[in-house]
Amino acid sequence: MYLKIITNEKIAALLGAIMWVFSGLFIYRTGHINIIQSVSYMPLFFFISEKFIRENKAVYLLLTAPLITVSIFIGQLQSTFYILLALAVYTLFRAVQEKRNIIKTIGVTALSYALGAGMSLIQTIPTMELISNSSRSGGMNINDILGSGTFKPVNLINMLFPYLFGSTQNNTFIGTQAFGFWTMSYMAIYTGCIFAVVIIISLFTKKTPVFMKFIAAILSAAFLFSLGANFFLNKYIVMLPGFNLFRNPVRMAEIFAFFSVIFAVCFLASAKSEDIRPKAPLILCYILGAGAAVSAVIFAFSGLILKIAEPKITQVITNSVLNTPFHNYDVDYYFLKFTSAFVFIIRHVFFQSLFAAAAAACVYLFSVKKINRDKMITVIAAVTIIELTVNGFNFNETIKTSYYTSVPHTAEFLQKRPERPVIMQWDYYRNDARIYKYGYAKGSYEEHLKKRDMIQPNLSLFYGITSYIGYDPLGYGDYFKYTDEFQTANYSGDIGLLKKNRKTLDHTGVNFILSPVTLKLEGLELVYNKESVNIYKNIHARDSVYFSGDIKDKNDYSRTEEFKILKWEGGEVAVQAKNNRSGYTVIMTRYYPGWKAYVNGKEEKIEKAYPFFCGVKTPAGESLITLKYTPVVFKTGAILSLLFAVLFCAAFFYFRKK
Repeated sequence: MYLKIITNEKIAALLGAIMWVFSGLFIYRTGHINIIQSVSYMPLFFFISEKFIRENKAVYLLLTAPLITVSIFIGQLQSTFYILLALAVYTLFRAVQEKRNIIKTIGVTALSYALGAGMSLIQTIPTMELISNSSRSGGMNINDILGSGTFKPVNLINMLFPYLFGSTQNNTFIGTQAFGFWTMSYMAIYTGCIFAVVIIISLFTKKTPVFMKFIAAILSAAFLFSLGANFFLNKYIVMLPGFNLFRNPVRMAEIFAFFSVIFAVCFLASAKSEDIRPKAPLILCYILGAGAAVSAVIFAFSGLILKIAEPKITQVITNSVLNTPFHNYDVDYYFLKFTSAFVFIIRHVFFQSLFAAAAAACVYLFSVKKINRDKMITVIAAVTIIELTVNGFNFNETIKTSYYTSVPHTAEFLQKRPERPVIMQWDYYRNDARIYKYGYAKGSYEEHLKKRDMIQPNLSLFYGITSYIGYDPLGYGDYFKYTDEFQTANYSGDIGLLKKNRKTLDHTGVNFILSPVTLKLEGLELVYNKESVNIYKNIHARDSVYFSGDIKDKNDYSRTEEFKILKWEGGEVAVQAKNNRSGYTVIMTRYYPGWKAYVNGKEEKIEKAYPFFCGVKTPAGESLITLKYTPVVFKTGAILSLLFAVLFCAAFFYFRKK
């Protein structure tokens, strides 16, 4: 709808919708449903803004308020912040361009943002409390913000070749770990090769509309901020309110991707054939064609090339890769990875060059008036569909396995456990980690897949305040804040580090460890193995309910004479425990504001037991301990959200009547 209203071209709008929905941003975020949901609202935000500008009716812009609320509820505040920032700039520019009342535009925009944020207080107030009790309570410095999840200038080439550095999903990635776990973030700026083709050709057009110059300015600003520490001005930008709250500047690439689609579609829909210098697309077509031809020859003789280069490759691997502290494989493994990456990248360059050459050829034929605009856009749309399909399948080779094979196997295992499972993923299971933490211990996989869509994996889930579905989630943040042992933990999955921190796992009740590789550590018993899913039982893990005389002493632990879990849900825990002396019964649920404890019906104070669990003083003998979560912040947020909802309704009817 948005592209149609700004271009008045149905085919061009359809092309833009295809580019957006099947872009690298959506493909590589397959494991982060909340981010996909958040950015999915972006076209609707801009559609509403454009309607406001064109019809000069404030009621349209006011409708962004409930959209803001929904976006915040989704749980990806960083994306929402960047979207609203871009929307404000866009709305102000269009108001100036169309000579609308600037004061009115700024006022209604500010009112909409305030109402949208106010209606979301039912979530944001508890989230603020959560952050104050999490590993992020100390805030972040500039290095934290700019040093994690950033682009490098060379990543600009990924607009045309998203897999130029290989793919982490099929173990062919040979680029630098610029993004930590988010290595595939460089795909975020890929929306189809047509954008790269158009951006180059547009540099040589005779006339460029003001609107497209504005879009180009936003593209430049978004990419420069995505560079993080690699662009000198960013250290000043992140001091501004809002920017200082989030790390991973690469998420600004979501804005880049959206406006790249707008730029490409607007160019194809509005450029006149006489304004395009034919030599530009023709030369580009020759260059891309030559690239396709050269890569095809290299691909055909890749076996011979690698055979000749094998001694040199082996020497480089031996001198560099194997000298790093976190390797678990030998030279043969790295040689296989390199050769696989070489073949994969060459094949990718061939196809992308071919697709881009076809798109450039269409623009050339349009510039010399051999085909009309509709035929040009139709052919480019067909090429784009094929291109995005090929690259989408490339990325999802492993995603299909990890999401639809590994997760159900883990769910199957957990359903059969009599004890309360607390599982920790290890090594390379980053894509599956969130799903495992949020659990499929009860009910069918399909039922919980639906629940996961409803309860988004935001901070509330990641830091494991409560167990929503069937077992306790333990995030890395818990270890970083509460234990010294994991302060040096890294995300590379070093098996030696796991051995070093076994006591921490024991003390926090991690009774199962998931690993894709074989673990030969004392106390770990392999209890499940199916299709590369290895689950080990930690026989030294503490019980989820135990007795302690001194809850501050991490070594003061003894099993209760007997205990029985009567209920263990997100907001209530009930256990029956029997001890031969008075002391503390420790229940392994997170110590957090809002919990109340009752022993045999009488309220008791909850104390923090090492490292972050609930300790309740109990007498000798048999006791019924009940924990209930009754957060004040939730009620406060609910009342304020309701108040702002009433204000929104009043404002809506006021502007509608006016």
